[in-house]
Amino acid sequence: MNEPKFTPGPWEFDVELRWVKQPGEQEVHGAWNVYPVDDCDHIIATVNHVYPDRNTCRCNARMLAAAPDLYAALAEIVDTLDANDFAHWVATARAALAKAVPHD
Repeated sequence: MNEPKFTPGPWEFDVELRWVKQPGEQEVHGAWNVYPVDDCDHIIATVNHVYPDRNTCRCNARMLAAAPDLYAALAEIVDTLDANDFAHWVATARAALAKAVPHD
């Protein structure tokens, strides 16, 4: 399996909605930032607070922050299943992992 090329985890997200005004814009936008635990200045993603609703957007930020942990857990499961000949489950899990780590 290819090695992941994303920013190593763990990641976290803003607990409170962060309000910002972009240069040259009239409106103030609310968002949650996702960033590495040890480097909150390195923003990995910003999730807008508007669509479809504020709670869903906060949950999306939480899901993004969990991505490195989910990837690591699934990779470990794949290795365990592969060693015990669960071919169907390994193929399904590998397909999910492939969505996160492109094969160059």
